[in-house]
This record gives sequence, structure tokens and C-alpha cells, in this order.
Amino acid sequence: MEQAKNAQNDTLEFVSTIITDKQGRPLLLKRLDTLKLDPGKYDMCSGHMKKGECPMQSMYRELREEVGMMHYDMLQVNKLGDIATPHPMFQNTICHMYHIITNLTEKQINENIEKTPDREMEYGRFLNDIDELRILQRDTTSFRTPYTKEMEHIYQLVEERVEDRKEWKERECEEK
Repeated sequence: MEQAKNAQNDTLEFVSTIITDKQGRPLLLKRLDTLKLDPGKYDMCSGHMKKGECPMQSMYRELREEVGMMHYDMLQVNKLGDIATPHPMFQNTICHMYHIITNLTEKQINENIEKTPDREMEYGRFLNDIDELRILQRDTTSFRTPYTKEMEHIYQLVEERVEDRKEWKERECEEK
């Protein structure tokens, strides 16, 4: 596995994306049981940065590879910040966190997943809200990465953006 390393301190870099639909429901992905790393675990769209990629290029590549998502499937892209990678196997790492709002339905995402070469995901499904994703990560061993204080901060940022979008849409409707 080719991974990008920061020249200053030999840090591995990853990207992870929380995908939500227009209603703010987060996408939960289930990894195939046949994978070597974390088989059958729940996950977000995430992966390592390849040499020469910037974080956003890696994010777009991972979205394409894991869920077949293209740039035109994205209504909004938000950079959430950088955290230590919350995976117990990787030390001295940085994870560049993003939030994507997509116009794809669950059915379209699953059709895309089935067509992806080198498929990693079994399926995706939208949960009711970020809190459901938070609880799943915090309270089960079925999630690929453990719940951390840094992840809680990321979830709060996504919740704020989802609420801001809902308020914006409500104002837009009232003005019409």
C-alpha cells in the first residue's frame, strides 16, 4: 500500500469523508467481509493519500473508488479539519476530514458501489442523523475506527453545517 508521508516527520496521511444527503442523513458504509484490513466493519469513505496527491485530490479519488461518486454528484464540499487518524493500527498519522452533501439516493449509491472496480464496500445506507452514526461508532466494535474526542468535534461540525443548510433552505422557501 503506497502511502503519502510527510517529509518532516514521516507522518502517514489519510482522508476521511462524512457523506450526507440533502436531508442531512449520514451515509454508513459496510466493508466487504473478504478484505484484509477491517473486513465486515462499518466505515465512512476513507483511505490513504497517494504520493503526490493533495488531500482534496485523495478525497475525490476515494469517493470515486469506494462509492462511485463523481464531482457532479456533490452539492457541497466542506473541509472539516485535520485530526489524528483514529485507527489503532496506524500511529503518527493525520486524517484530513471532509463533509460532502450529495444529491445521490441510497439506491444510486449502492448501484455505484456494485460497479466499482476493486470493490471494497458491500453496501451503503443512510442513517437517520449524525447522532446515530456517533452512537454506532462509540458503542460498538463493528465500526472501523474508534470514537475519539477529535471525532466528536468533527460530528459537531457536520451537525452545525446540516442545521445551517436546513435554516438556509427554510428561509429560501419563505422568500418565495
